[in-house]
Amino acid sequence: MMKNKLIGLLLIFTIISLTFVYTHQLKQPEEPTYQRKNLTKFKGIWLTPSPNTTLKQDLLNYATEIKDLGVNIIAMCVPYCVNGDKIEPIVYGPPLQGEERDKFIIEQITTAHQQGFAVFLELNTMHPGGDMEIQNKDKFINEFINESKKWAEIAETYQVELFSPLNEPNLVLTGKEFEWAQKVLPEIREVYKGEIVLKMGGMGPETEGNYSGYDYVAFDIYPYEVDKWRETVKAALNKMQKIIQTYNLKGGIFGELGAATKYEEVGQLFAGIVVDEDTQAQIFQTVFEEAWDQLKGFFITSWSINPDCPYNIRGLKAEEIIKEWYTTEQNTKTITNVENILTLTTYTKNRKTTNRKHKEPLFAETLVNQKTQTPLNFLTSTTI
Repeated sequence: MMKNKLIGLLLIFTIISLTFVYTHQLKQPEEPTYQRKNLTKFKGIWLTPSPNTTLKQDLLNYATEIKDLGVNIIAMCVPYCVNGDKIEPIVYGPPLQGEERDKFIIEQITTAHQQGFAVFLELNTMHPGGDMEIQNKDKFINEFINESKKWAEIAETYQVELFSPLNEPNLVLTGKEFEWAQKVLPEIREVYKGEIVLKMGGMGPETEGNYSGYDYVAFDIYPYEVDKWRETVKAALNKMQKIIQTYNLKGGIFGELGAATKYEEVGQLFAGIVVDEDTQAQIFQTVFEEAWDQLKGFFITSWSINPDCPYNIRGLKAEEIIKEWYTTEQNTKTITNVENILTLTTYTKNRKTTNRKHKEPLFAETLVNQKTQTPLNFLTSTTI
């Protein structure tokens, strides 16, 4: 009798134990099968979906076309709209909130990985409907650290290759950009094992500060004076090299590199001047000639199936220039096909633009040599 009771109790205990183990296993999150890539060079682009598509859809539909350009990493953002003290998580696409919004962004990450791309993930508060420069900076810093850490943890779970805790802090947190950078860094390092970039808007005096502990410095650059573009690129490289050496970083990146061929009313967020197709191509060619051997990577702004996207390079000569450099194994400054892509053109129209640095609308200067008042010839000019 006692033996039967013991057997019965043993069976009950076994059933309870098995049930606990089974339900416990069900609750565990799936370990991602993807393993973080170790890229020797970031050959990146920013994808801009059309009004009728999402980034995930474009990755699914156009991955082969994008890969043919030599692209190995896709940049994407976690967007926020800041108005006064209010920090609102938003999404570019369907009106999603909370967990659904997070899931939407995570699916973009996993889709990029599934299509064979690495991922650069950045938190971005620059939104047309919000404040470009945050007013209550101390409150924002204290609150947004939690958001950055949350997404750093997600970035680790999904093996994101490159992470930026905030887009252009020198513009959105002017005067407190490096206080932010050093406060958020240990929180990110605690949960994220990939590489971290401190990504600045332009290369003004506000980009000078403490980069200690970061892996990369990134400058976002757009042309404002085309005849001084080569000088601008060289100055950016010189400044980055000093930062890299001073703080023992792994390297430098052009985190946004673009030239618009159309104007879009987005207020202070429009960067650079508007140029024609040939000038756009030469702008990229100049950057690659000067910077290819010096930088860890580039992120082109932008590639889109929307022909009205201001910075779009898809189907234009700039796309061919980028492809030549992204698919060339040898780090050379002479690519034979470039002259077949570029043509001699003159472009002297005034186009409205906005200067991020001065935060006010302005008109782009006529693209002529200001000393001689002759049109610039970009293929033979020594000033670009």
